[in-house]
Amino acid sequence: MDVFTEFPTLSTVRDRHPALRGVLFDMDGTLFQTEEIHADVLRQMAIDWKIRPPFPPEEVEMRLKGMADRQVLAMARSWPGFPVDMDEETFINEKNRQLLELIPQSPLSQWCAPAMVEFLKEVKAAGLILAVVTSSERVITDQLLKASALTSLFDLVITLQDVRFAKPHPWPYLQAMQQLNIGPRETVIFEDSAPGLASANASGARVIEAQWWTGYSARRI
Repeated sequence: MDVFTEFPTLSTVRDRHPALRGVLFDMDGTLFQTEEIHADVLRQMAIDWKIRPPFPPEEVEMRLKGMADRQVLAMARSWPGFPVDMDEETFINEKNRQLLELIPQSPLSQWCAPAMVEFLKEVKAAGLILAVVTSSERVITDQLLKASALTSLFDLVITLQDVRFAKPHPWPYLQAMQQLNIGPRETVIFEDSAPGLASANASGARVIEAQWWTGYSARRI
């Protein structure tokens, strides 16, 4: 499995995978640097509940990496003082409400890199297939793609609401390849988290670990 510490280019990916027909992207932490936004929302929710996580607040982003919302809720329920009557629907609705408010307030350059946009356009211009396969909610995924003006570039978007089994199960990526009529050896998957990488590797596709957001804020002009 390759590891990319810089944003990809089509020539770099094709050099490694000449049979390439489709490129599948995880979203949070891969396509976009949005895990910081998710962490900010969870920290604010903890403040609203007047509780503190049993670890430094700056660790929230790292601990959220690759988690679906119900997994985040399971983690939060272990925090001392977490509201005992908080059900899954209430938690997710509140998290989504705050995310939908925060996304438009967050500068695009903080979470969407021009180099990534150029790569997506390059892939699309070459006639290749593009898809997003994410554990995020549909409403949040749609909002991020709309805010970044990238919706039209993707042939398929699979979210948490579209899957029978979530990552780390390979089902989301297998389903994407089936719907797009592409085989594993014709497919490159970009992923960053442990659950996502497990899902991608188990699908049989070519996998590239995305580490290009490390230090992105420091590089940003």
